[in-house]
Amino acid sequence: MFKDLKIRVKLFLTYSIMMVFYLVTVIAAFVGLSSVADGLERFYETPYPMVRHALQVKSATQEIQLGLFRAYSADDTQLTAILSAIDEAAAQRSADLEDLKACYEGDSSTMQAIETAGQRTASARQESVSLLKSGDKDGAIAIIGGEYMSACDELYTLLENTISEAEASTTEYYTSGMSVKKVCQTAFFALAVVCVILAIFLIVRLIRAITNPLVEIEAAVKAMAEGNMHSAVTYESKDELGMLAENLRFVLKTLSGYIEHICSRLDSLATGDLTVEFDMDYLGEFESIKTSGNKITTSLSDTLSRLNEAAAQVASGSDQVSSGAQALSQGATEQASSVEELAATLNDLSTQVTQTAQNARYI
Repeated sequence: MFKDLKIRVKLFLTYSIMMVFYLVTVIAAFVGLSSVADGLERFYETPYPMVRHALQVKSATQEIQLGLFRAYSADDTQLTAILSAIDEAAAQRSADLEDLKACYEGDSSTMQAIETAGQRTASARQESVSLLKSGDKDGAIAIIGGEYMSACDELYTLLENTISEAEASTTEYYTSGMSVKKVCQTAFFALAVVCVILAIFLIVRLIRAITNPLVEIEAAVKAMAEGNMHSAVTYESKDELGMLAENLRFVLKTLSGYIEHICSRLDSLATGDLTVEFDMDYLGEFESIKTSGNKITTSLSDTLSRLNEAAAQVASGSDQVSSGAQALSQGATEQASSVEELAATLNDLSTQVTQTAQNARYI
């Protein structure tokens, strides 16, 4: 399936798959970071303020307790300032208790116990402050060392339990955050490995899908440039390279057919067959080869016809020359016989003249 896709589609799919895995990695990272951020936000909104406000309540209570002991040992000139500082600390503690109540997510009975212990400390504090203002320091110290100390100890214990609960929640948030961290790390590592393997696979597959047919086509074109029209191009596909390979096969087949047809007709002409024709259908500009071949055949046929006519005329003239030569030869023979007879007659005449001359001497 991948082989038959267009090259642009192959590139687009490869890029899209890589982008999908990239987006998956980004989403996983976002989810992991969001989970860690939610854990930190919950920690900041619940355990952290619980511990902070519990410590502030404890610190304010200790400050009030210390202020009461100082008020017990202070003189009248210092008492008013100390009691004013105690009231401010008490107001701050009340605000801290309200903040603790607002952020507390533990057992509601624990918070109710803290409020009850806070009210007890407040009542004992107010009672001891009234006695200090009235000058009854012995009664005030009895309440401070008794009922107030007992209520403070109970409040400290409850606050320590609240801090312990917050620390447990903090540990739980930390453990959850570390678990999310490990899951994210594992997921990121797995996604990275998958992305790398998939990227290598897709890149190698894409490189092979492009380079292998190009190498085969290049070899066929090089062989064609060297005159070999029988190179094998086996690559088949519906992509651009497949169409190029199909066109190259058509070109090789067509040129090979043209060459075979031309060689066949030239061999026939070489054997003297001037009746052959370039009857193959030539495409495009190759049609001029067919036209030129037929012109050559026609021209050779006309030339040889004229040569045959000239040969016939030469043969006829030769016969006439031969007849004249024979007649001339016969006349020459007859003249030769006459010359011989004349020569014989002259010889006889010469002999007679010689005898006559001799006979004349004897006379």
